[in-house]
Amino acid sequence: MKTLFFYTALTVLSIGTGTIQATEPTSLVIAERLYQAKLERAQAIKQRVISQLKVDSNLDPRHALAPICAEKGLPKEYNPKDPKCWRYVKIALLASQLVNSYPDTQYAKEGIKVLTEKHGFSKLPVTDPEHAPIGSVLFYSTGRAIKQGHVEIKTKDGAISDFKIRHVFRGLFVENHGRKIFVKATFLGAYAKLASSSSAGKVARTDKNQTRLH
Repeated sequence: MKTLFFYTALTVLSIGTGTIQATEPTSLVIAERLYQAKLERAQAIKQRVISQLKVDSNLDPRHALAPICAEKGLPKEYNPKDPKCWRYVKIALLASQLVNSYPDTQYAKEGIKVLTEKHGFSKLPVTDPEHAPIGSVLFYSTGRAIKQGHVEIKTKDGAISDFKIRHVFRGLFVENHGRKIFVKATFLGAYAKLASSSSAGKVARTDKNQTRLH
């Protein structure tokens, strides 16, 4: 008996009668199959991205996805008079599944508390943001220049929030009596989720790019 190939049909074997019947699948079955295929493909791509990016092995591997999600969500134009760094960082963290719900704080200066208390983030032993691991979240105080503070995600060659730079945030220029002055930012710390939450108690630095769990 010739084998029949149906690309859009579901083959049902009826062993009792010894006959072969071809029935058209419902639109719901087709939709479920397409969804499952896309889901498996997305998961495979996600794992490949995580394995290719050099992220601190002691951090949650999803930190590799945070810079990518942040770049995909960048606004078309950056408005320095209306900074939205915390909003875009929150969206990137949610998209990369580092948080399971959208953080409900409005300002960047409130982000440290909500990430550590509600989403399992820990402060890393990093004193210079340039040496922070890829995908970690960097917080800054900017005094009166930007009362809400500043936050960004560390990338391979810089940082990203509602704008992308090839270095970490160092400060900003503000108007003062008709002239621009540079206000230096104060680094508050780098925060991330550790690979093993059960070992998230003590962290020690081994070199400028890696952390080690005790």
